[in-house]
Amino acid sequence: MVMLYSRPSLDYLSHWANMLFNTRISLLLCLAIIIGGCATRSLDPSTDTVDSERAESTSVTVQKKLDPTAAPSTSSQVKNTLGTSANLRLKTARFAHASASDGKRLYVFSGYGKQGYLTDVEIIDPQTAEVTVLANKVLPRGYFSAVYDQQHSIYLIGGVSHQTDDVREEQRIEVFDIPSQKVTVIGTIPEPLRDNKAVYLDGYIYLVGGASYNASTGYKLISSASLWRFDIKHRTWQQLANMPSAKSTALVAGKQGLFAIGGEQNLESLTNVERYDVASNTWHRMTSLPHPVSAHSAVMLNDTLWVFANEVAAQNCYYMTLNSNTWKIAKFDYQSALYTSANVLGDTLYVIGGNAGKGKSFMAQIQAFQH
Repeated sequence: MVMLYSRPSLDYLSHWANMLFNTRISLLLCLAIIIGGCATRSLDPSTDTVDSERAESTSVTVQKKLDPTAAPSTSSQVKNTLGTSANLRLKTARFAHASASDGKRLYVFSGYGKQGYLTDVEIIDPQTAEVTVLANKVLPRGYFSAVYDQQHSIYLIGGVSHQTDDVREEQRIEVFDIPSQKVTVIGTIPEPLRDNKAVYLDGYIYLVGGASYNASTGYKLISSASLWRFDIKHRTWQQLANMPSAKSTALVAGKQGLFAIGGEQNLESLTNVERYDVASNTWHRMTSLPHPVSAHSAVMLNDTLWVFANEVAAQNCYYMTLNSNTWKIAKFDYQSALYTSANVLGDTLYVIGGNAGKGKSFMAQIQAFQH
């Protein structure tokens, strides 16, 4: 049954390796609470407009330019042709951020840094390696989505934010206008959750999954299977068919519909892959991933799904062409990490930031792989 929502209001794994991974995830969740008090800026939840007048804009040009011959091809479909350390880097290392591309530049929003929750926007031109930083621009938010509307705006949706002296689900929808670089709040989401994922498709924004995350439940993650659709033009929400299973997942949109890939349920990583058919409002199971993944990112390029994870040594990137229906391991030089973000710009895959542990809790690398 389809429900209309017009008023915008608000899987113990059997082996030690996965147990250790789940412990790592739990520690990361605790980290979010600990560093939350160090947020650079906390905004009033009742605020309807972000104070963009306080924003500062600076440009930083990385001295070492991109070298298209920097690395040889290590995969039949994709190769390292751009640097990952010296060439493209964030000005502020982070994880649990969100990013989007307008076809020309990469836009990176918020997330967690060494100083706590971040409120900046970094705009990266991959061709020149120039980075523009807009300080104090957006809400101190993490585990959320940034969605380009194929026009001139990027919507920041879901996740958690630092509100007063607490960390809880963020309900406000922020819109970053690319030409003016102004940010406004246009309303709220009907089901605010941590690590829910949103994508754009044919005039709508689809929001799926996630988990509750607040002090009232002791920050216990309670997963959701919900799927919502936001009509950008009319600013109305519509509830659609639930996913086959409740989880936090990675969501990708394509002409074949929506793809929910892997994820996490009750601190257990998943192999599930499901496709949502928009016309029939139904979900269909697809070939499962070769290994459970969570805290990962995913994109689609030329009818190929790409998944960037941090689960098994030397097996952290998977891909599947839709006509093959078979997952393969991509053997190229990917620095695996948790809570990265991934984008496509032209024929290049970009994996931004993340948490790689072992002294690399906050990564500034922008990894680029050319198809």
